[in-house]
Amino acid sequence: MNGWRDKTDFKTRVLEWAAKLGVKTQSLAVRPMRNKWASCSTAGHLNFNAQLLELEREVGEYVIVHELLHFSVPNHGKLWKSLMRAHLGDYERLDERLQRSAEAGENFHVAGGNMDPALKKRRGAGRPSHGSTRHASNSSFSPDSMDASA
Repeated sequence: MNGWRDKTDFKTRVLEWAAKLGVKTQSLAVRPMRNKWASCSTAGHLNFNAQLLELEREVGEYVIVHELLHFSVPNHGKLWKSLMRAHLGDYERLDERLQRSAEAGENFHVAGGNMDPALKKRRGAGRPSHGSTRHASNSSFSPDSMDASA
């Protein structure tokens, strides 16, 4: 697997994409996040789920670009989709790979130990759960925030 070496490798790539997209960041963290892949605020704060480090670089870059574009486009409308396509090409394929990985529970777990099997089944094999997405002032990228109809 062509993955990330460590947090520094991942953060370096975030900053490279931020520069390319003209995004000014105030803070950048890679930390455990139970319910989402990433989040950002209009103040320039970025947080990425530490479990992204276990995924292929290409999938991680999809999450990076997805989140950074929310600094200029707060929703998943036509403009956002057009920018995703311009920067990553077939980004829908990357989203599908991210979804499959989460649904299979390959790289995700609940902090603090193993998930109860019944709960795991209800939540989708350890997949981060649905969360409110606040794009007006803050953005959260959860696995289900990519709606084809948006």
